[in-house]
Amino acid sequence: MSASRSPRKPRRRECSIYLRAKRKNRCRAERKSGCSQHLRLADVMHQGAGLFREGQAGQAIAMKREDETAILVPGGRDATVERVAGLWQERMEARGSEPGFRLSISVPTNADVNAIGCAIRRRLREIGQLGEDRVIVATKVRSEEAELALAVGDRVRVFDRVHAGPREVLASNGDVLEIREVMQTGMVARNDQGREAFVAWDKLRDRGAPVRLSYGWALTVDTSQGITSTEHIDALPSGSQASQAFRGYVAESRHRERTWMVINEAAERQQINQRFPLGQPQEIRASDVWQNIAANLSRQPLKASALEFLRIGTELRRGTIIAVQRGNEPGDRREQVGETRAAIHQRRDRIVLERTQIVHRILEQAHALQQRVIEHFTSRQRHSRGPEISH
Repeated sequence: MSASRSPRKPRRRECSIYLRAKRKNRCRAERKSGCSQHLRLADVMHQGAGLFREGQAGQAIAMKREDETAILVPGGRDATVERVAGLWQERMEARGSEPGFRLSISVPTNADVNAIGCAIRRRLREIGQLGEDRVIVATKVRSEEAELALAVGDRVRVFDRVHAGPREVLASNGDVLEIREVMQTGMVARNDQGREAFVAWDKLRDRGAPVRLSYGWALTVDTSQGITSTEHIDALPSGSQASQAFRGYVAESRHRERTWMVINEAAERQQINQRFPLGQPQEIRASDVWQNIAANLSRQPLKASALEFLRIGTELRRGTIIAVQRGNEPGDRREQVGETRAAIHQRRDRIVLERTQIVHRILEQAHALQQRVIEHFTSRQRHSRGPEISH
């Protein structure tokens, strides 16, 4: 009698291969799910950015509030600047180690650029990623003056073409450089391609003038038009009144995945309060603040450009031609039936004659009415006296 054979147990190597394959498939599914989620979010974000361009900021802001990417900051401008710096640090700590991840910030003015740059520098110094200040340079960019403290590891934006050699360009207007070394006469800077070169301060200014330089941790909206980042921060430290529909579209479309909007709530409330009559304060609700933001970011001012001038001139010419044709049409019809073509003075004389005849008829009717009224009162007086007695 043969003993029953127990089922064969899988070998250790087969189990290991099976577990690795299962783990690999699970990781692949998770990555696919994560990618699809990012793609869906990016698609929604780009749809919202298009609404800004069309002047429908209210719908775009409602979508951002639903995604929790629209942030109101109470406390004023300084608190908003610190919140932007904190959000930058949070996102860099969360995703900064990912390959190809890039985080950018856009603001309305160069003063906002330097303010946010100072806030980010303080945070980087606290965690040991920025050295001590080596030099302080006086800067002036578009009539905005500032003093920049520079250290190794700083990022700066240039406003001139900077050459690394006789025929090699290190950076152009709007590019950001990383400082590798800094001294009294200039800095050793590196561009995004890894090329390093010495840049003298005199190359970044006119003779005797301040240096044209700003921090590169944030860019103005106009400068950021050519960049694309994984995530973007649309910062409005002085409120949404500093922006409008077209600039809002630029600031909200710099991302591949998402854009964060950070707004100074105190500035919005101040703008709303200025519309109230003096001595009649009213309660400002959160919905009023969001409506004010939507109104500011829906404005579409006309751009004074050569193409716009040509467009307006073409429309005026076309409208003039159509108006002349419509004005000549009645005269053309009269000539076709054998009548004289009425001139302007003839039309005027005819209108004056018609009005004179109307006035004469009105005067005649008024005179006749006056006669009837007189006869009526005369008859009443005669009846009230009674019959006359003859002597």
